Amino acid sequence: MTSLIYTHILAFLLGSIPFGYLIAKRYGVNVTKTGSNNIGATNVLRSAGKSAGLYTLLADVVKGIAAVSLVNLIPTNIEVLSAESYAASLGLLGMLGHCYSPFMKFKGGKGVATGFGMFLVILPKLTLIAVVIFALALYATRYVSLASLLAAISIPVMYAFFSNDTNGFFLFCSIAAVGFITARHLENIERLAKGEESKTDLANLSKQVHVTNAN
Repeated sequence: MTSLIYTHILAFLLGSIPFGYLIAKRYGVNVTKTGSNNIGATNVLRSAGKSAGLYTLLADVVKGIAAVSLVNLIPTNIEVLSAESYAASLGLLGMLGHCYSPFMKFKGGKGVATGFGMFLVILPKLTLIAVVIFALALYATRYVSLASLLAAISIPVMYAFFSNDTNGFFLFCSIAAVGFITARHLENIERLAKGEESKTDLANLSKQVHVTNAN
C-alpha cells in the first residue's frame, strides 16, 4: 500500500514540473506575465516563439506518459484495482499536478497536452481519433479551446460506447480528466458563449496578437 501512495505522489510531482515557465524563461520571457499568463504550450508559443512552444508541448505530453508509466513501480501483488485502473489514476494525478502546480502557487496549464500523454498510453486508438477530432474542429472553427474541449470529451464518450471491456474506475478517471480540462477552460467557455473568444491564425500562429490559451 505504501508503494501506491508514493507512486501517486510522484505522479503528481512529475505533473507539477512547470516546463512551460522554465522553457520560456530560457528564452527570456516570464510567461506568467505575458499573454494569458498561463504556462501551457499555447501561451508559451505565442509569447516566446515556436521553438519554445514546441518544447513545452513535448515536455507536457511526456509528463502524462511518465505519470502513467509509474504503474510499473506498483507491485503486482496489490489486487485492489487492475493495473489499467492504477495507470489511469496515476495519469489523473499527473494532470492534477500540471493544472495546479504547487511550484506555481497552485496555478498551471490547462491539462490538454498532459492529458494527451496520459490517454496516449492507456487508450491509444481512441486518442488518435480524438486528435483527428481536434484537428477538424480547429480547422472548422479556429478555436483552440473549443477543439481541445471537443477532443477531450470525445475520449470517455467513445470509451463508454465502443469499448468491449468497459472498466468503471477507468471510465471515472477519464471523465475526471475531462473535468480538469473543462474547469481550466471556464473562461474560454464564457468567451465562446459571448462570441468573444479569439480565433487562431493557423497560417501564422506564433505571431497572433490576441491570446487565448488552451493548454
